[in-house]
Amino acid sequence: MLMVLVFVVAFNKMENKTADLKKYMREYQKKKYDEDPSIARKCNKKSYYKSKFGLNADEIITFDGYLKEYGLILQSLETLKLHRPDLAILVLKKVC
Repeated sequence: MLMVLVFVVAFNKMENKTADLKKYMREYQKKKYDEDPSIARKCNKKSYYKSKFGLNADEIITFDGYLKEYGLILQSLETLKLHRPDLAILVLKKVC
C-alpha cells in the first residue's frame, strides 16, 4: 500500500515537471519568434525536414539551403530501391 502511494506521488511530481518544461519551451519559442520571426521560421523549417526525412545534424549543415530537395531525392531513391533496385543503380550512375 505504501509503495503504491509513493509511486502515485512520484508520478504526479513527474507530470508537473513535464508540464512546466512544456510551458517553458512554449514561452521560449514565442520569445524567440518575437525577436526575429525569420530566424525562428528557418529553425522550424529545419526541424520539420529533419523529422520528415530523418536527416542528421551533418546533413542539415551540409545541405542547408536545399533540405527539401535533398530529402525528396533521398525519399525517391529509397522508394525506387525498394521496388526496382536495378533502376536505382542506373539512376545513380547516370547522375554521377
